[in-house]
Amino acid sequence: LYKVLTYIGGPIGVLNEYLKNCNFFFGRNTFMTIYNLLAKLRIIDKINQYQDFYNIPIRCNVGTWIRELSEDFTIGGAAFASLIFGIVVGYFYKIAIEKKKIQHIVVLSILILVVCMSFFDWRFRNANIWISILSGYFIAKKISIKSMEKKENNFVK
Repeated sequence: LYKVLTYIGGPIGVLNEYLKNCNFFFGRNTFMTIYNLLAKLRIIDKINQYQDFYNIPIRCNVGTWIRELSEDFTIGGAAFASLIFGIVVGYFYKIAIEKKKIQHIVVLSILILVVCMSFFDWRFRNANIWISILSGYFIAKKISIKSMEKKENNFVK
């Protein structure tokens, strides 16, 4: 029970400690993929993907996505980014329900994954989410086109 409560309470405790003494680094978490590409080209120094640890009283570095957005865009920017992200998720939810196209459902499911994991971290830090959204959309669109062609061919016969 102690481990479960620690796992659930850790991110909130770290966020609380971070907000007592905020450090801002523009886009370091949200645009980590771009920063890592620039670091590979030796334009900038490599950014550590791990957050700072806080003793809350256990040692923990996970501080919810609000911590990472606050570090990237200040507290006001985090509120604005959260609003925009909510609007985007709501838009894709509405489109997925109305149009029932597989590409919108794929993007929505990835965005819902980000929402579900946001208590622990901001999933857009990793390139795999961006790759999943872009490639998932285009692959699903191709599948949708092929299935429409197949339906039309079956209908004509």
